[in-house]
Amino acid sequence: MRSEVSHKELLTHIDNLVKEFNLRVETAYNPADSFARRSVKTISIPFIVDIETYYTCLHEIAHCIYSKAWYGSTMDIECHAWLWAYENSIIPPDKKCIKMIENSLEGYYNYVKRDRRFKYDIDLFINTIFLFNGIKKANNKKETDEAAQKCKTKAA
Repeated sequence: MRSEVSHKELLTHIDNLVKEFNLRVETAYNPADSFARRSVKTISIPFIVDIETYYTCLHEIAHCIYSKAWYGSTMDIECHAWLWAYENSIIPPDKKCIKMIENSLEGYYNYVKRDRRFKYDIDLFINTIFLFNGIKKANNKKETDEAAQKCKTKAA
């Protein structure tokens, strides 16, 4: 992954993915309104103006094309979509982008923790947050539990 990429390269990368996977694109005028409908291979994505909107586009593409990003619990699906975006990006996320992703995941975390019926993989959640912050993967249950507690405290 390169640290410097032109705006045109970001646009071209998204355009190439859209063409490669034969996706239909709609415009989301607010990045928070972005979504994917896998059944009709349609994504609603914002104009790419910065790294955050670029990652948002990758995230929505993942929901259409990456099996782990559409099956499972909502929390797990969101983690997998962000991980796919990271693994397929041509530029690393900046601090503002990392904060956007954390806020997104924390929103889902706060939603699912209120209802015990929701099942999710806490290790996947923690290690997704770790990846975007350049922290090594949790290697054992103790590290995962400590990180989960920090996230719970932060989200509360």
